[in-house]
Amino acid sequence: MKMGTLYDYNLLETDLHLQFTQIEDMDLLYLRGSLELNNILRILGLGYQTFESMGFRALLKTLRNINTFEIFYLGESIIRNDMAKCLAKLLKYSFSLSEIHLRYCYLSSYGVKYLSHALESNNVLTTLNLSYNKMDICSIYYLGEALKKNQRLEILYLANTEMGTEEIKYLMDALKVNHTLKTLNLSNNQISPQGMKYIANTIKENITLVKLLLKSCNINDLSMKSFAEALEQNYNLEHLNLYNNVIGQEGAKYLAKYLKKNHSLRNLCMNHNHIGVTGAKYLAKSLKKNQTLIKMSLGYNFIGDEGVQYLGKMLALNKGLLFLNLVKNGMTDLGVQELQKYLEVNPFLINLRLSGNKVSDQIVAQIKKRTMINQENQKKLRCLQILSLEKIKKIGKKNEIKELIPVIYESCKMKYNQIIF
Repeated sequence: MKMGTLYDYNLLETDLHLQFTQIEDMDLLYLRGSLELNNILRILGLGYQTFESMGFRALLKTLRNINTFEIFYLGESIIRNDMAKCLAKLLKYSFSLSEIHLRYCYLSSYGVKYLSHALESNNVLTTLNLSYNKMDICSIYYLGEALKKNQRLEILYLANTEMGTEEIKYLMDALKVNHTLKTLNLSNNQISPQGMKYIANTIKENITLVKLLLKSCNINDLSMKSFAEALEQNYNLEHLNLYNNVIGQEGAKYLAKYLKKNHSLRNLCMNHNHIGVTGAKYLAKSLKKNQTLIKMSLGYNFIGDEGVQYLGKMLALNKGLLFLNLVKNGMTDLGVQELQKYLEVNPFLINLRLSGNKVSDQIVAQIKKRTMINQENQKKLRCLQILSLEKIKKIGKKNEIKELIPVIYESCKMKYNQIIF
């Protein structure tokens, strides 16, 4: 492909996506010449490529000088060691690059070493994606040392990196020291019970991590016991994704015990975990006391009609849950009607997913109508929160506020639409 045609119109581009485009070394030189005159480039996507060193090095040297350049996508491209050195220099000298995505780039431990050394002193990068690169003990050691010194990185993706127990240990030791990382993705790594203990020990001490993704990590009930005990001492974690593990009913029991006491977790995903009826019972009992969890996903867990009845009784007492996912759980009208009965006295739940169950369209429609009513009421209440106390006082006395809610809602629609639940 000849990219000389890009030379002119690229001057006006802020987002340039060239993934899936076959780019040769000469094309990179054309692109470099175009970008030398570009002062507004924000995003550059060059995924799915096999680069030559000369063009790649020249391009990255130019990118250092573009002060608006923020996001770099290189996923599915082969990044050799000399290219990783060039990326390290970009990290060292760029004052604007905040995200770099290196998913599936065949990075070696030397490549990770170069990037990690640059990361130690980098004060701009907030997101680093290294998923689907093999992270051996040397790679994790270099990255861990960087995390101990770095004071800016907030999001780190390490999904499917073939990390073993020792690699988990090195990483967790670094996170005991790190005070900036907020999101960590370790999905698709086979984490042993001992590895989960290392994660648990870090969770006890880390004060910044708010989102942890552990999808498809082969986490069992034994692993869940130590992890849940650590969660009792953590007051920061808000999002926990345990999708597609083997937690089972015993693991659900340990987690439920933690949920009774927790006041930070807001989003819990446990789809595909074989918790069954008993696991649903444990979780339902804990959520009668927990009022901070907003979203819970329990899809594909063989809960059945008996399990959903426990969740229905929970809805009669719970005042925090807004979203509940129960897709593909072997439920029928018999069990869902029981849940529906308790939903009638719950003014908070605004989204209930039941697809993939043997539930009649009539009951689904009735439940949707009920959740829509809740959603409208939630909007009105949120609009009241937007109004300052002084404005409410001007409107009228407290006993008049209830009658004024519809009026207040209409006048605050614009503000409400800017709010993300």
